[in-house]
Amino acid sequence: MNKNVVKTVVCIVAISLLTGCGALVAPSPLLGLIYTDIDAPYTRLQTHLEDAQHMKIGTTDCESYLGLVAVGDCSIKTAMDNGGISRVHHVDYHTKNIIGIYIQHTVIVHGQ
Repeated sequence: MNKNVVKTVVCIVAISLLTGCGALVAPSPLLGLIYTDIDAPYTRLQTHLEDAQHMKIGTTDCESYLGLVAVGDCSIKTAMDNGGISRVHHVDYHTKNIIGIYIQHTVIVHGQ
C-alpha cells in the first residue's frame, strides 16, 4: 500500500478521534467535523421575572486542548456570581470547536 495513502488514512482517523473527545467536553446539538460554532439553550425555566428588560447576564468559560486537557469552571453558580444574579431565568451556552484541537465552552446565565 502507498505510504501517502496510509498517512492520509491515519490523519483522518486521528482528527475524527479528537473531534469525538471534543464532543464529550462540549456538548452541542450539532457537531461539525472541522468547525463548530453553536449557541443553544441548556434550560428554559418557567420563571416569571417582573422586569425582563433589566435582565442581567453572567458568563463563565472552560476550554479543552487536543481533547487531552480541559480547564476552567463552567458551572451555573460561577456564571451567576460573575453576573451578580440571584434568580435565574434561563441558561444558554456557546460552543466553539476547531477540529477537536481547541474547544471553548461558555455558559450564559440570564436572570436578576
